[in-house]
Amino acid sequence: MQISNEEKALIVFGGKIISSNESPLPYSGMYYYYYEDHQWVPITVEQHNVELMPRVGHSFLYDPRDEHVYIFSGQNANEPMSDFFVYNILKKKVTWAIADVRVEGGPEISFTQRSTIDPFRREIFVFGMHTKKGKREASTENSFWVYFIDKKKWVELASRKSSGVDEPCPRFAHQFVLDTKNKIHYLFGGNAGTERLNDFWSLRFYKVQKEDVIKQALYFIRKQKFLEMSVDDKFGALRYLQACLAETLDQYDEEQLKDFRSLTSHLFNTSMDAERNKFIKIRSTVYETLLKFFPSSIKQPEENLLDLITEK
Repeated sequence: MQISNEEKALIVFGGKIISSNESPLPYSGMYYYYYEDHQWVPITVEQHNVELMPRVGHSFLYDPRDEHVYIFSGQNANEPMSDFFVYNILKKKVTWAIADVRVEGGPEISFTQRSTIDPFRREIFVFGMHTKKGKREASTENSFWVYFIDKKKWVELASRKSSGVDEPCPRFAHQFVLDTKNKIHYLFGGNAGTERLNDFWSLRFYKVQKEDVIKQALYFIRKQKFLEMSVDDKFGALRYLQACLAETLDQYDEEQLKDFRSLTSHLFNTSMDAERNKFIKIRSTVYETLLKFFPSSIKQPEENLLDLITEK
């Protein structure tokens, strides 16, 4: 359920009609409740290229800045759905739709996931994935996705079937809300499959800035240059380590600081020929590491070319 101040109405979509005598229970469509007139009005949705089917366990998000709601996933007749709809509240019609978000690089089919929207950044967050095959076999994982509304692009932030010490365990049917001012998500409760949960978590995302990416790339490149200098010019390598490589360090990255401190050991390595033989392989590793900073559209394919050859 969402509320539109512009339309002065509550908007409800989906759910099962429990009072019905039909079997199986039918699903509810879309209704507007005009709170000033105390009146419910059923809405016939003007369809797009994909039919907006009634459902349960779906995500239903409201963007007050342009009076749109976003509807996706859920379940109809025990069949999980992976479609996605953008619905214009004022025009009462679907303005954009896709039958399967996986085609656009989105998450796998699931239901009872929880979603939030940041209307200021134009981003949708989806947490939790619960899939079910048959009546008993089910799978739950900590799947976390973000959807960039303007770019129509899905990005997976995290996916784990188990949890670490400092993160919540996989769950479904939980509460998940976003403080849009402070950009903090809050997670409460849910069902872990074997038990009902009563825990409470907060989550804040930090976006990597362009300057940080450049700094990381410079660290990898200059580290490789230092390693090669340390074979033939140890004093020059030491000066390069202290001046050029040190300035690319992230003082808050403990793993990088530990790696930096270990580099001095190469100044005392006397097996120069063995080190030179490693350079070609290490340079390839550095190259592959740097490619991770670039989108797939401007770098070589990740697939092995040998796998593309078919036997006749």
